[in-house]
Amino acid sequence: GQSQQLDRSQFRVTIGNYSFYHNHRFGDHLIDFGSIYFNQEFTGDAQEYIFAFEIPADFIERQMRFDYVDVHGDLIEGRGIHSVLLKPENIDDEIVHLITRTQERMYFNRPILHSYVELNSYELSEYFALNYRFCGRTNRCFTSTEYLRPGYSTNYDLALLRVDGDFVLGEQVEHLRFNLGDFLRHFAFLRYEIDGELKTRRFVGLVRPQRAPTNDYFLEVPKEALHADNLKIIVLIRDHFYEYRLQ
Repeated sequence: GQSQQLDRSQFRVTIGNYSFYHNHRFGDHLIDFGSIYFNQEFTGDAQEYIFAFEIPADFIERQMRFDYVDVHGDLIEGRGIHSVLLKPENIDDEIVHLITRTQERMYFNRPILHSYVELNSYELSEYFALNYRFCGRTNRCFTSTEYLRPGYSTNYDLALLRVDGDFVLGEQVEHLRFNLGDFLRHFAFLRYEIDGELKTRRFVGLVRPQRAPTNDYFLEVPKEALHADNLKIIVLIRDHFYEYRLQ
């Protein structure tokens, strides 16, 4: 069938005399729930997207209504405002704190249902040398080396954290299509102690080898972590706080 886009301005959440409209910029913060709608085209097949509405915190307990303003009678028979009362669930009430160690699985019950992370080993270094076999047109093969180095940051010097592990998705969140590196970049932090000061830093970036095949992931971290104590990977997803102790 013919594809079409939704007019996002026709969808709103109404609270009293106030109306709030879909804001796609929250997509990166809601990826564990699904794909946010941003002018994707619909065909005859069933498709699911998320609409995100930012409301004042003191409106949470008020009665809410989801409105679809059908000005053309396109989606629902009959023009006008079609409304559904909302009963939102507060998912920030209870903080769950779980601690896991290297070579143990970290299971996620909610919101990333039935998924788990398993970190087998890790290594911190200024750079990594990865050996691989290079074969030329004459079928002669040679051993070569690819050097992986971090990029540059305006805030601090960088090093690399090499992680061997896996991220296995549950069926309900297979839309994420994440590997372990993607997961850590979106949801995790590196926490460490140096000179008596506790620091928490996001992973700056993910460095991918161009030639050397590997199943490991290389994450950019502050260089001072090379000499830090009490290294941990902190995973924060909604109301769930997970701690992976590396040392």
